[in-house]
Amino acid sequence: MGGISLTSSNMASQLYLFETSAALLVASTNSLYALLEQNSTNLSHYINGDTLTMMGDLSSVNSALASALDTYAQQINTLAPLTNTVVLSDATSSMLRLTADIGIMSGRIMEMVDKIIVMADNIGVMSDRIVETEQIQQANLVLTQNSLLSAQSVTINVIKNMGL
Repeated sequence: MGGISLTSSNMASQLYLFETSAALLVASTNSLYALLEQNSTNLSHYINGDTLTMMGDLSSVNSALASALDTYAQQINTLAPLTNTVVLSDATSSMLRLTADIGIMSGRIMEMVDKIIVMADNIGVMSDRIVETEQIQQANLVLTQNSLLSAQSVTINVIKNMGL
């Protein structure tokens, strides 16, 4: 999208195409957000490399969109004196919608990052609980072994003393 050059005659149509592509990306971002939302509820202790790669890719795409949008805004500003008012009005409307869409995507990306941080924190909490449980089980095992040895000794003494 950054390779498109705007002119006074194509700016409205090119920005409309850009806007349509951005709307599809917003829908895709919202789908990824919904999936992450569901997974963070159901699978709060699982993050894999693919999830982090997708987040990084999505963030890069969003950054490229924002950069392209900035370039288009500068081109529109340069071409404004040479452009028909109707075309300029359509172009600026598209720019405002694009800005809103990219803002929504940025917000969703940050919400997903927050959820990943919470999931990572939950993994840390769970690993602490696993270590605590293992320590409790270790202490319980020693207690159980001592109780078994004591019970065996008492039973052997009863058998010996009672002549069984």
